[in-house]
Amino acid sequence: MIAALCMLPIIVAFAGILWTPSGYLWIDYLLLMLIGCFIYPVINLITVAALDIASKKAIGTAAGFIGLFGYVARMVQVKGFGRVVDYYTVTQGKEYAWNIVLYTVLVCAAITGVLLSLMWKTRPPRLTSFIFR
Repeated sequence: MIAALCMLPIIVAFAGILWTPSGYLWIDYLLLMLIGCFIYPVINLITVAALDIASKKAIGTAAGFIGLFGYVARMVQVKGFGRVVDYYTVTQGKEYAWNIVLYTVLVCAAITGVLLSLMWKTRPPRLTSFIFR
């Protein structure tokens, strides 16, 4: 529930970055600070949710896979965004190219918020169920 709620200010901040007029760099800085403050709980709580469903013997492996996929996804994201910016800067201009990237991030953040809201009432397993196995 907290991760889903933390996505709301992130989505608003990315939308604010998109629609802030040029010349107001301090607003962009404030919005990036807002994103930085609210992304940390989302990242940690997604990891905790994944570790909650893993067995006691597989927690280390699950944490390793979460880290691996996080790093691989970050590399693909950076390479993809770089190619989009390079391609569209030549054909459409720098502002258009970065708007494509920011709209993509905004859509992905909205999808993340929806997926996290589907887990709203999910509760971790009770501790006693692990003791009596």
